[in-house]
Amino acid sequence: MANAVADNSGVYLIPAFSGLGAPHWDMSRKASISGLTFGANKNHIVRAALESIPYQIKDVIVAMEADTKIELNQLMVDGGISSNNFIVQFLADLLNKPVVNIGIADVSALGAAYLAGLQKGIFENIEYLSRLNTGTKIYQPVSNDKMREYYEGWKKVITMSNGNE
Repeated sequence: MANAVADNSGVYLIPAFSGLGAPHWDMSRKASISGLTFGANKNHIVRAALESIPYQIKDVIVAMEADTKIELNQLMVDGGISSNNFIVQFLADLLNKPVVNIGIADVSALGAAYLAGLQKGIFENIEYLSRLNTGTKIYQPVSNDKMREYYEGWKKVITMSNGNE
């Protein structure tokens, strides 16, 4: 559905269902959808919802880079959401950095299994384990001049008081 439209048409969803976390820390913030017009349809709303995930990740990375004075070279992702190609590619484009997807949704469970296997002698050593994961996919950023505009729209909406200004 997100790919059924060319862009979000100015629609932004702020997923503050239990407040807005890092780096904004506004726990009184309410979830909101802004930018709805008669030209928007359900695909724009779905796209806005999916885009909100990379926007929030970028917000945290921007804050971390500012605090540490260290620039992120690439981002590694895992977990269930990493199986959504739209989100991962949008994230790479938004960050303008490669995003490395190790291709394992349940990486925590895999890590626990690896540790148990090491303990029981099923696996020789950590070096052996590093050769097991060969499904890595790298999402390269696609040059898109609109990404800056999209993120500026997000920042404008996110700074509104409860999305009502």
